Amino acid sequence: MQIPSASQRIVFDPPGMDGPGVGNGHAWELGDLDQAPVASYQAPPQYPQRLRAIGLSGQAVVDFIVDQRGNVRDAWVVSSNESDFGVAAVKGVSKWKFKPGMKAGRAVEVHMRVPILFSVGGE
Repeated sequence: MQIPSASQRIVFDPPGMDGPGVGNGHAWELGDLDQAPVASYQAPPQYPQRLRAIGLSGQAVVDFIVDQRGNVRDAWVVSSNESDFGVAAVKGVSKWKFKPGMKAGRAVEVHMRVPILFSVGGE
């Protein structure tokens, strides 16, 4: 069984935020940055054993912030076809590391959203 690489499946789709900032609880949208965050570590999430055993494929969409140090914080499930996929996706994405996004020469917080696909057949 092969889980599709999350790095091959990333889609940047940040919804609007209250306003950009640096370390003040606000995050920039990707389109407003000089340089988007670049993933430096993206291990795929663990496939939930129960769902793998019954041969169920699925997906989860995870919303999160990449902070000024490139760490993921505030990850949460936007949607999933099974709650176990959502839990596994959040746990996996929470371990990812990035080179932080940049604005005017400074590292800034960036709001991101990614789909995570789980496929029993390695599609």
